[in-house]
Amino acid sequence: MGQTTRSYIAGFFQMALDGERNLSYLKRVNGGLEHQEFAQEGFGDDNKRLIHGTVANIDEISFEFGMAGAAPILKWIKESWDKDFGRRSGQIDHADFNTNIVLTQEFSNALITETTFPTLDGSANENAYLRVKFMPEGVDSNRAGGKLDGDAFVDEKQWNCSLFRFSIDDVPGVEYSNRIESFSVKQKVMKLATGEARFPELFPVALEFPQIVGTVAEAYGAGLWDWHDEYIRKGRRDPKALKTAHLEILAPDMSVLWRVNFFHVGLKKLEVADSTANSGQIKRLKYTLTVESMELDGRYGFET
Repeated sequence: MGQTTRSYIAGFFQMALDGERNLSYLKRVNGGLEHQEFAQEGFGDDNKRLIHGTVANIDEISFEFGMAGAAPILKWIKESWDKDFGRRSGQIDHADFNTNIVLTQEFSNALITETTFPTLDGSANENAYLRVKFMPEGVDSNRAGGKLDGDAFVDEKQWNCSLFRFSIDDVPGVEYSNRIESFSVKQKVMKLATGEARFPELFPVALEFPQIVGTVAEAYGAGLWDWHDEYIRKGRRDPKALKTAHLEILAPDMSVLWRVNFFHVGLKKLEVADSTANSGQIKRLKYTLTVESMELDGRYGFET
């Protein structure tokens, strides 16, 4: 008898949040299935172990996405950072290269747990993607069939890893930064098992904002040197010693696609970046910043 079932190659993904389709390009998706923990219990006098299931949980769902058409996701991230903690329900459709849907993952009452920005480098030449992780309270997977909507495939040429501008108010020269290391905003979630419910309820408890690490040519470092002298060497601690910073994501025509604002920014460390004699390297400064809070600026089209 001939084989009738064949493997398929992952082709495309499409996401919907609370009935609103996200039209951005989804590069990678994983997670979102149930699992359970096991307990071992000894009995008898011959070292036998009884293994039985205990607590059930749901794996986080992780996905990477491009900026074009990503307004629903960006609004969700903004709400999370603003401590609105909006929950979302929706689905992710997995399709083959012929856009036939082969698997649909539905999820409910999800909370974002992590948002990761890629390393931004002025010499890079590849598209940039944000990675988001979220934890749902309920999931269901099925092989529903059908086809993806053609609008799922949008032009993904809006954000390159080299197209950015980082600046710090009252610290001139930082806008010439050539590199910002990858950073993540994390949301801690508490799991509460209730009654006979198979899976726990989720509650947001704390936001963790990252340190920002970047480099800039030493020739543009006068502002950083002044800040270092005032904030670290002299120990100035009044509000003026803390700054506001901005990361602007740029389109190929250098217009601003969207912006991240950083508040109460402090200088943790300033150092001369590693370099080698007679190598033709540009002398650079490396700075490490502390951040108390962040926001996504909705003035650039993703917030209605």
